[in-house]
Amino acid sequence: CVVMEGVANFNRGNELKLYWLWGELFKTISIGLGVPVVVCPASTLKKFATDNGAAKKLDVAVRVSRMWPDVDVNGDDQADALALATAAAARYREPVPFTVLDRHRLAIAKMEWPT
Repeated sequence: CVVMEGVANFNRGNELKLYWLWGELFKTISIGLGVPVVVCPASTLKKFATDNGAAKKLDVAVRVSRMWPDVDVNGDDQADALALATAAAARYREPVPFTVLDRHRLAIAKMEWPT
């Protein structure tokens, strides 16, 4: 499956709308190819990574870097992408280099995951 971050605040400006448009295009192509798409709200991503749904991007990047100490995370966008992939790995009980806690699973429990 593909896990995408949902739009946090669509009214922030044209750049965000462009990202949303690319995301919608990617989602449409993925679904057309039969690849399930899961949209993760930004607050859920933050909650998964930091246990705080209102965490700052830097906090997410720091926590993700700690989860994956052997991965060189270059910037908050890469950290977000790795957190999304990590959420999917946790959901499907794939191996990760840290202990997946109940709080991690609880953070992503309300998302609609394909079986």
